[in-house]
Amino acid sequence: MRFTKKISVWPVGLAGLLKWEGPICENGSVIKFRALWRANRPLPLDMAGFAINAQLFIDNPEVEMDRSAVGLLESSIVRRLRVSREELEPLANNCKQVQYFVLL
Repeated sequence: MRFTKKISVWPVGLAGLLKWEGPICENGSVIKFRALWRANRPLPLDMAGFAINAQLFIDNPEVEMDRSAVGLLESSIVRRLRVSREELEPLANNCKQVQYFVLL
């Protein structure tokens, strides 16, 4: 995450009813997403599956979370920051590694 230029993304384990959800990548680019809940969202990202470079907020001080975008917060903030799917930066070995955490 430290080297995120705009928005980096990675898969999230045990999300919803899936073993994992998140970006599916080819050649370092996000080509589609694996998501069950509202899979037709513009960017079906899990809140735990992306990082935003703080410079984007400094450069766009008018951008804030849209509290009315229930269920679409992730897509909404990425759209407001004017970052396209093509600009997303895949992490976790081109989004092929999923880390699972088990709370005991």
